[in-house]
Amino acid sequence: MYLGARVRDELVQRYVTMQLAARRGGNAATKQNKGELHGSNAKPWRQKGTGRARSGKHAITDLARGV
Repeated sequence: MYLGARVRDELVQRYVTMQLAARRGGNAATKQNKGELHGSNAKPWRQKGTGRARSGKHAITDLARGV
């Protein structure tokens, strides 16, 4: 009992979980510029004649992992 009210264990657990989640800081990061990417500056395949779509560098910041 706290101030005449019954303490609900599930609410205490939810509050503690919320506080611990708020304490954790996010550490997600992405590659921000081309200097942080690995790989070559060359085109992955030539512009014409392969039957595939045109493609420039594969190391660009728009792709996942920059590859």
